[in-house]
Amino acid sequence: MTPIDWAVRPLKRFADFSGRTPRAEYWWYALAVGTVGFFLGLADVFLLRGPIYGNLGPLGLAFDVAMAVPGIAVLVRRLHDTERSGWWALVKTGSYAVILSGGSLTGLGTKLGQVPGAVFVVAIALLLGFVFTCFFVFLCVVSEGTQGPNRYGPDPYGRNELEEVFA
Repeated sequence: MTPIDWAVRPLKRFADFSGRTPRAEYWWYALAVGTVGFFLGLADVFLLRGPIYGNLGPLGLAFDVAMAVPGIAVLVRRLHDTERSGWWALVKTGSYAVILSGGSLTGLGTKLGQVPGAVFVVAIALLLGFVFTCFFVFLCVVSEGTQGPNRYGPDPYGRNELEEVFA
């Protein structure tokens, strides 16, 4: 399969949260979404003169909304390939919530600076927990998948799946 085939494959399995996804499919999809999102952001800034919702322009916002479900679905399938529950993907929904609420990291830093002492300590502890959990999910996504079938389905590179991969 070509990189474009790998990147488009999660869109064909738009809301399929079952089964497994190999690393190539996940990372080519992530690269394609990041690249398209970058250029849509540039188009929003230079052609449409800036954001309309938080830090997002109309093209970037529409693209982020359209890619939320396939992005979570491919993450769940990727976690399944590493023999982990898809519930770990809930960690990523926090970042989607920040993006879709129009938030940004600079806005978060400003709001944290206005919080009273005890609440600030709790907020920092929660933020550190979120960062460590995101790092764990990242390690799961970059790790090699389980060879052979696992409880989530057959090996995406297995004997029966090779026909689809190399078609």
